[in-house]
Amino acid sequence: MNNLVRERVVDFLTSHSEAAVEKSLAAADDEIGKHAELSPAARSTCRQNLHILILDAIAKFQCDRKVEDMDLRPVSEVARIYADAGFSDCDILKIAGLIVRSAMAYMLGRSSAEMVGDVIDFVSYSRNAVQVLEYSLISNYRDTLLEKGRISSANEVVGRALVQGYPADFLLAELNLPNFVSCTVVVLSSIRSEKGLHIRRLWRRVGEGLERPDIHWTFIEDGIVLILTDIDNNGMARRLHRRICESMGIQIVSVVVYEASINRIPEALEDGVECIEVIRRMKYPGGCYDSRRLMLERIVLSADPTILVKARRMLQAVVSDASLADTLSAWIAHNGHRARTAGTLNIHPRTLDYRIGKIRTLAELDPTDPSTVPLLRCASIAWSAD
Repeated sequence: MNNLVRERVVDFLTSHSEAAVEKSLAAADDEIGKHAELSPAARSTCRQNLHILILDAIAKFQCDRKVEDMDLRPVSEVARIYADAGFSDCDILKIAGLIVRSAMAYMLGRSSAEMVGDVIDFVSYSRNAVQVLEYSLISNYRDTLLEKGRISSANEVVGRALVQGYPADFLLAELNLPNFVSCTVVVLSSIRSEKGLHIRRLWRRVGEGLERPDIHWTFIEDGIVLILTDIDNNGMARRLHRRICESMGIQIVSVVVYEASINRIPEALEDGVECIEVIRRMKYPGGCYDSRRLMLERIVLSADPTILVKARRMLQAVVSDASLADTLSAWIAHNGHRARTAGTLNIHPRTLDYRIGKIRTLAELDPTDPSTVPLLRCASIAWSAD
């Protein structure tokens, strides 16, 4: 692009810069609810600083300098406003892309046929601006939250970024944290899904008490998620569960997802949350559970409702007798081991044999047949769940 053409494009871009900023703000309003609720003063400050940024990008384009050389001080003002307005990490990560894409789309839409090719050159030049703004926004947003005490540590920052699926490589480097490939994800919640300010404060106290370099953490709706980078120590999750249970003073449940890759942490969190819901539906006691050992319950409870109804009917006659229901549950739990089942129920083995015989008659299925046990287990899960 020769200097004359470049000057013409720069004049065009500059003349439309204010309108491009307005389009960016409107796009952010449509996409992010809290953005539309910004006060007039906050919106005016955002508008001014975004206009400074776009003019700086145009100036760098004019001088044929990299977009990475932009002066990013206006970004800190915008990030502070967003932090004060209660924006989430996800909101912040969306905004950088919205701002740049909306502004560029407006510029292209306003360019004439003979100029559109040259404006496309500026659009291509500005592609890296998304990453530059994203980095600066999240970094300044994080600093504001730390400064105001809304988050307690860098470990919470990293935890939040990781569970939201944000590529946190720059955070790991910036905070001098070891780069890890996989980790253990532990999701903790109260057994009865308690919510409110009091329980939130208890969970925050838990997080703040876990300040060690190999544990990152953040909140979920009714609990906390821990990301353990020391995956060689499989006993750590259970020790943490016991420690947290003692400090909370309430019955809690935790689910451990082992060997989750750094890119699979959001999926691991989803697995953990789903497992906790299964534990609640099954009325299992509080404790520390391996997510893999809850797979059958998850499969059964995600089945078609009509199938679940049929599965429940299979045991209807059995569960109407409390002693038989307890016997079948213990039999399944001990994988049909006669002595252990009788010991758990505190009954004589012959009494157990009598009850198993009654279950065989009522359910028309033989609990002592190994091929029948999986079916009985599935039916028992369907019956036990809410």
